[in-house]
Amino acid sequence: MTVEIILLALSPVFIIFISYEFIKHRHYYDIKDSLANTALALMHQGADAIVFTAVNVRFFIGFMSIDYLI
Repeated sequence: MTVEIILLALSPVFIIFISYEFIKHRHYYDIKDSLANTALALMHQGADAIVFTAVNVRFFIGFMSIDYLI
């Protein structure tokens, strides 16, 4: 299992911890802090998904062209 898949699979865990942080420490954190943390976590996961897809497509195209030439 590659690191990218593990990071993408852990996305719900990040959201759960951010929700826990907001519920448990509501007197320290404002809703905008929790929303900012959630947005940052989702953007990070989105970037991982884009890179993972781009790398896999690149390798697939590379392997297809090599097989085609042989």
